Amino acid sequence: MKLLFALCLVATLEVVVMAEDYQAAPDTLRDILAKLAPGDTVLLADGEYTGGFEITAAGTKDSPIRIKAAGSNVLFRGGRNCLRIDGSYVEVEGLKCTGADRAGISVGHTDGVAVRKCICFDNNTWGIFSGFAEGIVVEDNVCYGSKREHGIYLSNSTDHAVVRRNHCYNNTKCGIQFNGDPFIPGGDGVMSYNLIEGNILHDNFTNFNVTCVADSIIRNNLFYGSNTKIMALWDTLAGYEYSSKNNVIINNTFIMDRTTRECIQLRNGATGNTIRNNIFVGPFYAIVADPSSTEGTVIDHNLYFAGVEPERFIWNGFFRSIEDLQKEGLCEGDIQADAMFVDAANADFRLAPGSPAIDAGKADDRAGEIDLDGRPRSSGKAIDIGAYEVQQ
Repeated sequence: MKLLFALCLVATLEVVVMAEDYQAAPDTLRDILAKLAPGDTVLLADGEYTGGFEITAAGTKDSPIRIKAAGSNVLFRGGRNCLRIDGSYVEVEGLKCTGADRAGISVGHTDGVAVRKCICFDNNTWGIFSGFAEGIVVEDNVCYGSKREHGIYLSNSTDHAVVRRNHCYNNTKCGIQFNGDPFIPGGDGVMSYNLIEGNILHDNFTNFNVTCVADSIIRNNLFYGSNTKIMALWDTLAGYEYSSKNNVIINNTFIMDRTTRECIQLRNGATGNTIRNNIFVGPFYAIVADPSSTEGTVIDHNLYFAGVEPERFIWNGFFRSIEDLQKEGLCEGDIQADAMFVDAANADFRLAPGSPAIDAGKADDRAGEIDLDGRPRSSGKAIDIGAYEVQQ
């Protein structure tokens, strides 16, 4: 009996793993990363971490591995990627990453990774990159100065991603790009059930590219300073079955400045999308939809201002006005008026008192509970149009 009790005790002790708290510095981090286990936390001292680092250990959903900056100047510099995450359920917070040949932070073939409050700047290709990263969370990051491509680039059939409250600017191509990659084996080629909210994207060549993305919500974002179209929904030429369908684009503010000629582009089978409660400001076309992308598209309760021509759409291959589309059952509740921002010249696109966008939106739970400033989304008689809600 005593022997049996002892064996049971040993077996029980063998499955108990105590989480560790590590204090890491530039000269000790590699050794620490090699022995991480679920629940471990690594606090990084200020300093320069050079040459690229890789996390291959995995946490669990209930016991993630956490890598956090202990100070305000934890700088990762260089390497193919400044930091590569290959293990699931790893959370990274507070890093600065620069000078990578590829990405500041790269995530691949994982579940449940989170990248928060990082600053990725002046990397060769991307600020933050992921491929096949199911359920990735990318929030409260700043990404700028990507020399070849995008600030944030999520790819390869990832579903259930959350991209929230990021600030992306001065990137050579997109501020944020989603790309389902039908040509890459290992998934269905479509990124589904994603949430993109509360981001500020400006002064990128294209602010937001949505390729092979379906059943996702894009809300409460601010876009301005684009050199070309602001947002494109399409299929990366893989076929209409992979196109960006059934997405909800709601309560965003789009400023068409610089050389922006198109705000939202729907093409190559991008059907069934809802475009609601958005502000479109600029001289050219708010929505451009080719003949393959008009079916099931819903457009209502948007505000348009500063158009040079009355035609705010290229619809099914033809220049169309709001009045034209209203005859076809679209553009219900749409407004043509000055949005009345607080200080547009200084990029303050909050609504000024008396704005026609106040209380002019359509109630929709998919707009979320808070606006771009984190304030309650509905505080008046009705929801406001645009990314910001005036508190009443």
